[in-house]
Amino acid sequence: DLPSFPPRRSSDLLETEPLADTNRLAVVGLSRLGKTALWAAAQDTRFAMGISNNSGCGGAKLNNYDCPKSEHIHQILHNFPNWFCLNYAEWINRDTEITRDSDDLLRLIAPRLCYVASATEDPWAGPPAEKEAWTRAHDIWQAYGCPERMGYHIREGKHKLTEYDWNKYMDFADKYMR
Repeated sequence: DLPSFPPRRSSDLLETEPLADTNRLAVVGLSRLGKTALWAAAQDTRFAMGISNNSGCGGAKLNNYDCPKSEHIHQILHNFPNWFCLNYAEWINRDTEITRDSDDLLRLIAPRLCYVASATEDPWAGPPAEKEAWTRAHDIWQAYGCPERMGYHIREGKHKLTEYDWNKYMDFADKYMR
């Protein structure tokens, strides 16, 4: 028999680790985990930095932005209905009408560090719509007086987390977390 443990968030667990610098926690994810990283950073201010890599629909990609080759709400809910709350289904085939979109999700991370990354050969994630969400959300960092605390890059390549991406994230973190 395995012992029963209460569910814990990663930030809760890291606070118990003596070697962890809990003032510099970052959360990063690719694709589905990129969506999760943004939500975690938006919900838990103990994360000093949230990083989304090719997170697409339900992540950094704007739904209300014309990006025809990207995944849309009806597709993601058909393929992964358990990833989202039931209310998200109200927006099936109404992507362009959505009133609160990924730029608002990014704003919830402000004024902490936020980084969004895209890849040129990942049309399903919608790089132009990820970049546009980043651009729209930048207003809140500007209002806080720290627009440089929001990073973005697009790299050549496919849907993956690469050494290039890691280097960009680490350079960004080094610059603003030291």
